[in-house]
Amino acid sequence: MTKKPNRSNIIFTALITGICLLTDSMFYIALPLYFKEAGLSSLIEAGVLLSVNRFIRIPLNPFAALLVKTLKLQHALLLAILLTFLTNIGFFSLNGFLCWFILRCIWGFAWALLRLSGQLLVVQLSSESNKGKFMGIYNGTYRLGSLAGMIFGGLLCYQIGMKLTCLVFAAACLLSVPLVFLLTPALLRPREEKSEKIEKVDFSKRTIRLSLLRGLIAAFLLQGVFASTVSYYLTRHYGMHVSIADGFILASGAASGLLLGLRWTWEPFLAPFIGHVSDGVLGRHPLLFIALLMTGCLFPLINCQLPFFIWASIIVLLLICSTIITTLTDVLVSDAASAMKQKTAIITKYSMAADLGAALGPLSAFLVIEKGTTFLYFCSGLSLFLAWVSNKEYRKSEGDREYMRKEEQTA
Repeated sequence: MTKKPNRSNIIFTALITGICLLTDSMFYIALPLYFKEAGLSSLIEAGVLLSVNRFIRIPLNPFAALLVKTLKLQHALLLAILLTFLTNIGFFSLNGFLCWFILRCIWGFAWALLRLSGQLLVVQLSSESNKGKFMGIYNGTYRLGSLAGMIFGGLLCYQIGMKLTCLVFAAACLLSVPLVFLLTPALLRPREEKSEKIEKVDFSKRTIRLSLLRGLIAAFLLQGVFASTVSYYLTRHYGMHVSIADGFILASGAASGLLLGLRWTWEPFLAPFIGHVSDGVLGRHPLLFIALLMTGCLFPLINCQLPFFIWASIIVLLLICSTIITTLTDVLVSDAASAMKQKTAIITKYSMAADLGAALGPLSAFLVIEKGTTFLYFCSGLSLFLAWVSNKEYRKSEGDREYMRKEEQTA
């Protein structure tokens, strides 16, 4: 396979994933504000719904991995699209916590199919020289769906309501079906051969343990706590309508959607760039250390009463750090998976760790969100701890490389 077909297949798979993500991304903006429209009675129920789709993926990820290994890539993606379409129809037509709880569980399984298919495809089609760049292309492209979901979802919810927005996004899911048939037929089985011996994850390996820890903490902070609470804090500080400039007022849901959606405007460009830079002599860890350090310093400021543009600038800086951290944690686990005979095992465990973190984030946040900034200081500490771990790992790897150079010179 040449580099160009590899790139195009990754982009098509990422676009399918992005279209399926529309409603899920919209919920992070809309559900904390419009939870009563879904028949919910409290913010805690909204937090549970934002978490359950990730909790359910923890036991279902091995089953999703089995399907991804067994089915053709085309069939796995079509199944995910069908499930996404049906859940959107359900969100439109059904009310109440129990119904939405079940629908979010179904969506969680659909997302597991999408994410595992995409990550395994990147691992299969990339080499050591372009793994970071290809992972950045995949992440940056599929998050265009998050951009559309947050920006247009926030605007549509204010104009036509959250349930009708789900119906619009259900129709959008059908647009992803033709993309499935643009994939190169030779790539429709991104899996290990059946003759290969099944290999379990070796948790004694330091790189694997650290990959899972990074996935857990990064997802908890960024996909869980941060993404689900921005609209809440914006409304808490500035009300249901935000004065952007003289005479220009925007609904808080639309404003938070625009803010969070900014990340997905630069993600298709910044993520591949970060991945490409990390493929070079600088490596992964110095960039990751800086981004985690900044995140730890900025996190408590989310709950500070500041002029809107200063507060919004802090959110934008955190979003830039999110792009860097997410891209590099995904690349680092790909590095670890590349050294294994059967790559599905480590990718599946990593997805489970990330799902657990992202699931605990909204649930934890909405349980204590009204009790002040203490929880955000805890999140800040987690980020600084991860920065320390990354710096320690970098120094150890540099020490190992220096030792090898000396050994070669001696020889």
